[in-house]
Amino acid sequence: MSISFFEVFPDVLILLDRKGQIADYKAPLVSELYLVLEEWEGKSLQDLWPIQVSAAFERALQQVFWTQTPEQLEYSLSTGGEKAYYEARVIPYSQDRAIAIIRNITERQQRDEQLRHDAFHDGLTGLPNRNLFTDRLEMAMRRFRRFPKLYFAVFFIDLDSFKQVNDCYGHDVGDRLLKAVAGVLQSCVRANDTVARLGGDEFTILLDSITNVAEVRNVAERIQEKFRTPLDLADRELICGVSIGIVLSAFRYKQATDLVKDADTALYQSKQNGKGQYSIFEP
Repeated sequence: MSISFFEVFPDVLILLDRKGQIADYKAPLVSELYLVLEEWEGKSLQDLWPIQVSAAFERALQQVFWTQTPEQLEYSLSTGGEKAYYEARVIPYSQDRAIAIIRNITERQQRDEQLRHDAFHDGLTGLPNRNLFTDRLEMAMRRFRRFPKLYFAVFFIDLDSFKQVNDCYGHDVGDRLLKAVAGVLQSCVRANDTVARLGGDEFTILLDSITNVAEVRNVAERIQEKFRTPLDLADRELICGVSIGIVLSAFRYKQATDLVKDADTALYQSKQNGKGQYSIFEP
């Protein structure tokens, strides 16, 4: 038995007239448009897709007929609780006809999204990494320059006994401890704040849109109170205190790295004062 070319060809091809009516079509037997082939007869763009997608196709189609040059668009469709992504290329066929070539790019899109996620998130904890934290801090700095009453604060956090945990229990327990710490820190802040891991046992927090220093102190004390309780690491419980350095928003800062550096300086002062302390940077 011979196999039809369109049984294995991954793309959907639709011949459209100026009004967006389907004049002809070719597609795999299992259509990516979630229609069986018999249902395509006499359909229009509005019949195939939601209004946002069909409108994008209509704009591309008008441009193709106007310029007689190809147009490309990407869109997504949700069905059965899953989202699929598509790439469509609309090319001129004649003065009154155009061909839409549609390909499912879901795997490529998911792969690209994963790469983008990995570029800005810590692989162990899933928290934002230094790059994403810096980006959000720079946004907060720009907003503060425009709206000086929208204060923010940066926390630099270091575990007091992480090296001993690694030495005594091994790196697997150390990794589980870092994941637990990430969860605790996230529970201490609001959804619009950012908890990040810079590397090792170093974490940072961006408290965004705060009104006074009392809010900052409340968060710092909440964090330290949480870490006085043993952390559940499945096969053991560990108490691991944290030291915190804090820097408040100020016009003197021009670079995000300067804020982080001063928060690190305040952290060093906290460690000098004893474990489980927090310090607010003062010039």
